[in-house]
Parts: sequence; C-alpha cells; structure tokens
Amino acid sequence: MPRIGLGMAAIGPGAPSRAAMETALELGYRSFDTAAFKAVWYANEDVVGEVVAEAKNVVRSELFITTKLHPADHGPGAAAAAIAASLRNLRTSYIDLMLIHYPECWSDICDGMGTPDGDWRDSWRVLEAAVEAGTIRSIGVCNFSPRELAELGALARIPVSVVQSRYDVLQAGVDDAVVAAATGIGAVFTAYSPLGGQYWNAAVNPVLSHPTVTAIAAELETSPAHVVLRFLLQRGMTAVPRSTSRAHMAANLATLAVEDLIWFQVV
Repeated sequence: MPRIGLGMAAIGPGAPSRAAMETALELGYRSFDTAAFKAVWYANEDVVGEVVAEAKNVVRSELFITTKLHPADHGPGAAAAAIAASLRNLRTSYIDLMLIHYPECWSDICDGMGTPDGDWRDSWRVLEAAVEAGTIRSIGVCNFSPRELAELGALARIPVSVVQSRYDVLQAGVDDAVVAAATGIGAVFTAYSPLGGQYWNAAVNPVLSHPTVTAIAAELETSPAHVVLRFLLQRGMTAVPRSTSRAHMAANLATLAVEDLIWFQVV
C-alpha cells in the first residue's frame, strides 16, 4: 500500500472527483481512498471505477483501491450485497482494501436507512469470507475505538491489515490510544484528514497555521503541509490527504522524497 494516497471523501460526485483522480494519476498517485457512502455529495466509487477503466497509461495491478462498507449495510446479507455493489461500481474483480466505515449506524450517517440486519462483527465475518474468495485482498476498519479494536483483534480469523482514523498533529495526544490499539493488533494506521480538513468551523486551518508547524516549515524552507505529513510518515503511518488542487497534490506526494527529519510535539 503506498504511504501517501488521495482521499476522495466529499470531493463531490461526477466531474469534481473525476478531475481530481485524473490529475492524481498523472502526477503519480497509485492509492485512492473512496467509500460506499449513501450521501450523494460524498459518493464517488463509480467515478473511481470509470477513471481506472479508461486510464491509458496505468493498469489495474499498479493501483491500490480502498473502499468502505457503510454501517447501514451491517449484517450477513446486506454486507455481502454491499461488497458486490462496490465491485460493480469500481469496475474491478477485486478490491485491494475494504474497511468497515463505522462500527455503528449513528443517526447522522444513517437517517432514513432502516435498521441494519446485524452489527460490525457480522460484517467482519463477511469481509473475511470475501478475502477467502479472492474478491477482497485486505480488510480493516475505520473510526473504531481502542475497546472495539481490542475486541476485533480477538475476533478476527484473518488479520486486520489497516486501521483508519482521523489524525493530525493537534489530535496526536487525543488519538494516540487508537494508534496504539491498531499497532497492538498488528495493523497499519492510516490517517485521514491529516492536514486539518475536519476543522469545519475554523476560520483559519489550525493545523497548517499552528506556530510550531509554521516555525519548523520556515526553518527547513518547506511547507507546513510537508511538516505535518512527514510527522505522520516518520511515526510509521500512512495518510490519505484530500485535495483537488494540482499543486497541493504534487506537494503532498513529494513529501515521500523529503529527507529532513522532523520530530516534534505540538504543545
């Protein structure tokens, strides 16, 4: 799995997602993180599938595609149907990584979708069966608590490959328990919104404008985004920052080539 991928969340359906993915492919991205989300503004599995199918200079085997199982699809029957739908949307015979998107069907993400016919434990068994069948290569979870990760580690017959959660330098002290729990069950930790995209109501991005981050960036003559992403990479994490800007995508991917060591703690 490439250490830097493009997060496709909430870019929008249709043209915006297509343009972002086409640009990313051209720049050299090979990892794309999407989801089988129900909201129209979020869903773009179909766009990912279209771009991959139409790509002229990239073959499927060079790509690492991640998608997610929506909590409304928890349960034996619904999870199996959801996997089949994702395969159709992505126009592929296999998914590189499929994550359980949320452990529970919280009201703000499942309004009007009915009651799932099972829970995340049932869904995990379905994902394991899909790995055994060869339609999914790796499985993991997203937005799980340390307690849930401990239970999953004990439950899993097939190892948990990836744990994905929100993580940035300001959340480090808060979310390190999730990172530790992921490491404890042998999973790779992937950070989403690593550049501060989750601070919806902030007038200024608090991650990229933090005095410690900007001071280090100035000293090393690099960007705050480079500092933040290197902080995560040097802790053994992978990251899927979202962007629709060609310049920002290129800069994020170039983080992999930066040799400066950047160790710091935001206080």
